[in-house]
Amino acid sequence: GNNNDELPSLLCTNWGHLLDGNLHLNFTTPGKFELDPNVVECLEPFVFDQVTKLGGSISAEHGIGQSKRNLLTRVHEPAVLEAMRNLKRVFDPAAIL
Repeated sequence: GNNNDELPSLLCTNWGHLLDGNLHLNFTTPGKFELDPNVVECLEPFVFDQVTKLGGSISAEHGIGQSKRNLLTRVHEPAVLEAMRNLKRVFDPAAIL
């Protein structure tokens, strides 16, 4: 991990869908528009640990995406993951989605 002294200043913007309970958490580095791997490396484990401890999810209406796919084992049991894979095969047999 990185030393916190090496991290730039961050802005945290929360937004979401009040009625369905989805809260989107976005961190940005002022003046920098590209992804900062150092920030991700420091924040992602902490954020996901807190989200799962509070019973939250790491995805909502947009699905899991490739960047968070490796975190699924932290929030779902193996049987649930297998059911997801089976549904994916049924609805996307050519694996194009």
